[in-house]
Amino acid sequence: AAVTVAYNDRIYPGVKIWRAVSILDGAYLVIEILRSNKEHVYDRWFHGVPDQSNGLEGIPLDMKLRNDPLGSEGGYQTLTNLSSAVTGKNLNCDWIVPVSGKRKQFMLSMSVLNNTPLEVIHGFEWSHQFRTREKEFLLLSRKAKNADFIVLYEPHSGTSRLTKSERFTVTNEKGSTMDAAVGVNITLGKTSYEIILNPTGETVQAAGGLTNKVFSIVKK
Repeated sequence: AAVTVAYNDRIYPGVKIWRAVSILDGAYLVIEILRSNKEHVYDRWFHGVPDQSNGLEGIPLDMKLRNDPLGSEGGYQTLTNLSSAVTGKNLNCDWIVPVSGKRKQFMLSMSVLNNTPLEVIHGFEWSHQFRTREKEFLLLSRKAKNADFIVLYEPHSGTSRLTKSERFTVTNEKGSTMDAAVGVNITLGKTSYEIILNPTGETVQAAGGLTNKVFSIVKK
């Protein structure tokens, strides 16, 4: 699998951010780890909801109108038609991608691995492609000192190959929990992957044995 890992601690003072992007046989896994010594509201944007798709209908939550604006500066004031819901479970969205003249329906699936309260916000924003607020977005928002976002994107022709997606606790060589690391098990079709993002580079237990790699992937 192809993977890139990036780190930044200069965008938001006091917040350390690690992001790993990996391509798994046509699916795209993004893992983000955010760590701080105080509480923040962490917003994770997805600007790629397909144009003229089934948008809000593709989100399987009881989305209610959100009258409160998301903010008054930094672009938040340009957002409109907000709807939101809170979930503590995994989230699987499926959007139709309109393709003119094609008989086969093309889809984009977005799977969010989640185990803590998460606000899911849908709305519209300005885009250089449009004269009005017509570009859809989906925002994942969490208030905490430390936060993780794990999202898998899968374009497909109508049937997702994702059969398993779950987090697991990463442990060091002594069996103690590694709070700074994130572990994910993904199964696409007949292929399973164990993935660990371990930003501190400490020795952890993986399916292939002990490793101190920042990003470890084992195909099963």
